[in-house]
Amino acid sequence: MKGYVLYELPFGRGKPLKADAGPLLNALLGGWNVSGGFRYSTGTPLRIPANVYYPGIDNVYANIVPGCDIHQHYNGQVGAAYFNPTCFANPTNGEFGDAPGYLAQLRSPGYASEDLGVSKSLSLAGDRYQMRLYFQMFNALNRHRFQGPNTQVGTADFGKVLPEDLNGLPRPRVGQLGVRLSF
Repeated sequence: MKGYVLYELPFGRGKPLKADAGPLLNALLGGWNVSGGFRYSTGTPLRIPANVYYPGIDNVYANIVPGCDIHQHYNGQVGAAYFNPTCFANPTNGEFGDAPGYLAQLRSPGYASEDLGVSKSLSLAGDRYQMRLYFQMFNALNRHRFQGPNTQVGTADFGKVLPEDLNGLPRPRVGQLGVRLSF
């Protein structure tokens, strides 16, 4: 789900509040906008490929260990186990594994992000020039974003969550300040 909201604050000339503001007060109070964008999504189903290769065959999946509980509590940290890796094993030689292509009950971490902005429009030299000042904050709530867990059976970090950034750091919130002059 994603969306965007833009709200023009009701202050200044031609607005419900302070409609009779003088030029100086109107320059201070009028022309303000507040905006926000958001994106939320659930994770995608995971596939657990086996760590075996048969020439000419692309999809060899792991075996699911009978009676094993796949789910375990994930603590939200990079490098932590996301699911129970002991529930999966490589198939023996010549077998293709019994895990389905995608495990609906096992999904990658979801995604959430909120962006915020504030802007101010000013008329210069009558209405001949327009200046817009803005401040935007991306990932305003500083949410961590993770890749799905490593799903390759038999590797050292099998079942562990990986960071989105290759350097192991989550992406921080970022702000930008700008000016736009239109003539």
